[in-house]
Amino acid sequence: MLLLAVGPVTIDEICQIAVYEGELMRFKWLESKAVSRLFFCSAVAFLTLCSFTSLALIPGVQQIVNTSRMANQLFVIPFFAVAAVAIPSMIAIFCGMAIFCACIDHSIRTKVFWFLLFFGTGPIGSTVYYFAVYRGYIKRKREGGGGWPRSQ
Repeated sequence: MLLLAVGPVTIDEICQIAVYEGELMRFKWLESKAVSRLFFCSAVAFLTLCSFTSLALIPGVQQIVNTSRMANQLFVIPFFAVAAVAIPSMIAIFCGMAIFCACIDHSIRTKVFWFLLFFGTGPIGSTVYYFAVYRGYIKRKREGGGGWPRSQ
């Protein structure tokens, strides 16, 4: 039994799901502006890290970075700065999109595909899911719609 400001609360009472307008109240935080912005920034940070990594794999860029100390510092310092932001961002977008897919996404046929993509590719699949499903859902939800298109 936990003691909160309102009095004693049992674990069963905590685990009960509050229903608000037919949707699970417990997962409303996934639709908030702050969390949506966090996922957007996470996706951008991950894509920036992918861009830096792709750039580093180009042979001509490798040669320039390896021969010039100044070019090395101009490339390596931003790379590690982006990596320091992108690594926690990858965890945030992976967990957030997995929770969204499992708890809010109602498309049963594609849910299996997305979970295989999440766990097969990690943050790549989560970022694709963010742009393909989550972002459209949030946009429709903010415009006053139900969030899901009529076809689902």
